[in-house]
Amino acid sequence: MLAPGSVCLCSAWPVVSIVNAHLQPTPDLTQVGQLLRDGVAQEALVWRSGLRPLVREALMGEAQLTALLAGQTLDGALEQATDLDISAWLPMAVQTGLLLGARLTKY
Repeated sequence: MLAPGSVCLCSAWPVVSIVNAHLQPTPDLTQVGQLLRDGVAQEALVWRSGLRPLVREALMGEAQLTALLAGQTLDGALEQATDLDISAWLPMAVQTGLLLGARLTKY
């Protein structure tokens, strides 16, 4: 189960870099300006940890995991997200509060 309100937004703009330029030291606005001039697109993953909103650039194949929000099993969603490195994604998703839990299903 993903955190409530989790969504992956595919944008033609560097939306993650724009947000982070206002919240963190890097990237700075000069770097973001260059990304805008270069026409860099980004996929933003947005979720909440408690009441705190979080955003980061989606990993390759992670956008496909939004199928979890449609009630699929983790196994079923991972079968669709063939580009996702599950061994890197799973620990990060648990540690950041993106993946809140899983339940057993009958086969």
